[in-house]
Amino acid sequence: MIAKVEPLTPARALRGPFDYRLSAELSGVGVGSMLVVPFGGRRLLGVVVDLAGTSDVPAERLDGAVVQVGKRRFKRFKTP
Repeated sequence: MIAKVEPLTPARALRGPFDYRLSAELSGVGVGSMLVVPFGGRRLLGVVVDLAGTSDVPAERLDGAVVQVGKRRFKRFKTP
């Protein structure tokens, strides 16, 4: 699976999102998930804005060194 990630950076010249290959361990990642991704020799925090089965980027250029930051957990509350 391919995650389309928008890096969280103050640089305004970036044209994202950028594609990252997700390993099987990250099968629970969805839109809105926070990931740490390799970017230009650094590791940046980014948010998943879309998921895809394929990418226009050649497979050898897709980086799979992605780490999930946390999982969102929501509870439903009943209103009185």
